[in-house]
Order: sequence, then structure tokens, then C-alpha cells
Amino acid sequence: MTEDKEIKAVLDRYRTAVYSKDVDAFIELYDEDARVFDLWGRWLYSGSADWRKTAEEWFGSLGPDRSSPEFHDVHIELGDGLASVHEARVCECRHWARVSEERVCECRHSR
Repeated sequence: MTEDKEIKAVLDRYRTAVYSKDVDAFIELYDEDARVFDLWGRWLYSGSADWRKTAEEWFGSLGPDRSSPEFHDVHIELGDGLASVHEARVCECRHWARVSEERVCECRHSR
């Protein structure tokens, strides 16, 4: 498998873990010392253990519903023993509710 295909396989594993709400499979994608930058709630999570708490809350907030992430404009940069990926990610949720003038779902995404 080429490195490019390996990276795409990781994105597929991410998508599957989120849709299945499988916290263990989701956290397995991150190194123990990963630094995760997020736009919801908190900017930086230090380490996969810290990130696990957020994943548990996110998946738990979905109840019986599912989130299905889609990746757009994926750019993969490969170097010596290092890969960088950036993309636009959209999570489709199946339980939208109107709050004021904004449609918001329980897993903190807005549309």
C-alpha cells in the first residue's frame, strides 16, 4: 500500500469510528502524545487521553443518532517519516433542532 493510500485508509477508519461511535477505534488513530486542535469548546487537547474525554462526550451526546463525517479538499504532504493532512470536514447529523435563528444539533455542529 502506498503512503497516500495508507493516509486515506486512516481517514476511512476515522469515518467508520465516528459513525459507529466507537471511542476506542477513534482514539487508536491518535498517538499517546498527540496535540489535537479543535474548533468546538476548547482549542487544544494534549494527549490522546485528554482527547478521549471529548470523544466520549461527543458520541454520547448523539444518543441513538449517528454522525457521518465527509472529507473534502483533502491535501496530503509526505516527507521523511512524516505525513501532514489537512481537509475540510463536514459531519452530517440526523437530529437537527431549531434554537433561535440557528439550527443546532446536540453534538455542537451548526448549520
